[in-house]
Amino acid sequence: MPEDRKSKLLEQAIPYLTEHPYSAAFPKRLFVVDQDGTIYTGQTTEPRKSYHGYPYAGPMGRRLKQALCEMAREKGCEIGFNQWVKDHIKNAGRPDI
Repeated sequence: MPEDRKSKLLEQAIPYLTEHPYSAAFPKRLFVVDQDGTIYTGQTTEPRKSYHGYPYAGPMGRRLKQALCEMAREKGCEIGFNQWVKDHIKNAGRPDI
């Protein structure tokens, strides 16, 4: 993925786990929707230094899923997002915002 695209996704990402030793400025995890509807997560590899990002599959809470759905609507990729959710996301309590 090109650097400019990664940077843009990082700017748009929703933070998750911001309690100490993490913060709102550098949360433990991030979630974002890419232009094709894929949900990506980023997790810290070195706290306060870097993230490792990858497509997310697994459990997700209602509020986080709703926030990502709104992001997908704004990006015009709601169909791809809904398919990603159907194929890869399980309704659960965590992660959630």
